[in-house]
Amino acid sequence: MFEAVSAIGGGIGDVDASASAEVPVPKVRIGESFSSGDISVALVGARIAKPQLKSMFGKGGVGKEPMLNLAFRFANHHDRKVVLFRYNEFLPAIRVRDDVDNQLRNVGYGSDHVVGELRSGSDILPGATVGHSMVFAVPLPKTESVVVTVDLECVGEEGKVEFEIPVAKIEGLGA
Repeated sequence: MFEAVSAIGGGIGDVDASASAEVPVPKVRIGESFSSGDISVALVGARIAKPQLKSMFGKGGVGKEPMLNLAFRFANHHDRKVVLFRYNEFLPAIRVRDDVDNQLRNVGYGSDHVVGELRSGSDILPGATVGHSMVFAVPLPKTESVVVTVDLECVGEEGKVEFEIPVAKIEGLGA
C-alpha cells in the first residue's frame, strides 16, 4: 500500500528505492573536525562539572549539580558569507544519547545561560571560528559511550554528523 501511494505521489512509473534510502550519518571522534560546505564542526571537549552560568544581567554563577558539559567549535571557511547559527530548544539540533539509546536531557537554566553558549541568531563571520557550550544530564552508571548528533541545519548545511565519546574520554567520569 505504501509503495502504491508513493508511486502515485511521485508520478507515474516505478518507485525509486534510492530516493527513500537514508543517507548514512558520518561518525567522527571527539577532537576531530567534520566539514560540510564552508562549515566545519568539532566536538572539542567533554567533562563532568558544575556549569558556569551568566544571568541576563551579566552576573556570573555556577550550576547546583555536576552535568555533562560539551564544548564545540564551529568554523566558517567562506571568505564573504555570514553563517547564522540557529538553535531551537524544542527541536534541538544537538542531541546526546548513550550506548543503549537513552537520551540525555539538554539542561536549561531559565533566564541564565551557559557561559560560552552561542545564542540562536548568532552570526559566524567569514573566516571566523567560534565556540559553543552545552550542558546535558550526566550519563548513567555503566554507560560505555555517548553519541552526540549535530544536525548541520543549525549552520545552514544539510545532513548530520555524530561524535562518539568513550566514557574514558569524558573528564571527571572515566575511570
